[in-house]
Amino acid sequence: MTATSVDAPPVVPLPAADASLATVIGGKGRGLDRLLRAGLPVPSAAAITTQAYRQFADGPNIQAVIDQTRRTSVPASTVDQAFLAAPIQPDLAEQIVAGARDLGNGGPIAVRSSASVEDMASLSFAGQYHSSLSVDSTDPAAVLHAVRLTWASLWHPAPCAYRRTWGIRDEAAMMAVVLMRMVDARMAGVMFTLDPASSVPRMRIEAVNGLADVLVSGERTPTVWLVSREPPTGLPADGPVPLAELTDLGRRAEQALGPAQDIEWAWDGSSVWLVQSRP
Repeated sequence: MTATSVDAPPVVPLPAADASLATVIGGKGRGLDRLLRAGLPVPSAAAITTQAYRQFADGPNIQAVIDQTRRTSVPASTVDQAFLAAPIQPDLAEQIVAGARDLGNGGPIAVRSSASVEDMASLSFAGQYHSSLSVDSTDPAAVLHAVRLTWASLWHPAPCAYRRTWGIRDEAAMMAVVLMRMVDARMAGVMFTLDPASSVPRMRIEAVNGLADVLVSGERTPTVWLVSREPPTGLPADGPVPLAELTDLGRRAEQALGPAQDIEWAWDGSSVWLVQSRP
């Protein structure tokens, strides 16, 4: 595996204290870091670095299954079993558990993928890696189980095939993990600051009741609003979601991150939270 010159702790609170740490917190972590630096509302978050992943994955049992994925397609369940069976070095496990406990403050957290080649302008890997929601931050076994599954998903058949299709070397792929306080969402969804389904320059906001995982997975059909990219007028103030606040946050995220954004958001009944943003 490739090395990095950045000396980083296994768990980095976001926003990262040192800009050089952006190289070890993965694509999703970098997006969240930039949102936080721009003053946008993001739930408390931290990243388990790619260095922590490499420390774990350099073990012989993990290297054996990774080598196997390079020769043939290995079922995701087989990869998962190998990663779940391999021990995490005690000092690393202790720091991951402590980071999750401090972040969660007794509440549930999300454990989400943040691969080094994820959420890029040209390649998204959307939906190809594993994330876990509502993980008990006070349960070390549950935290480490969720982290292992996210690490393992880097070597599932779909992302392996996707990387090969786009000529991405396996050595360039590392898996950071984002830990994030769960939002008690009344509604959640996605917001495209430039509607990909139309040539009209407008925003597209999609929403479902509860968490957005059922929308992202395609399990539920969302309610859709199409909104002008200019500061709109006449948006309903008493609708099911605060559209005016959402569109304002979408414009601010686009200004902070650059190109048009694909944003995941959640509304807890009083505040809108941005939980992901990618080109």
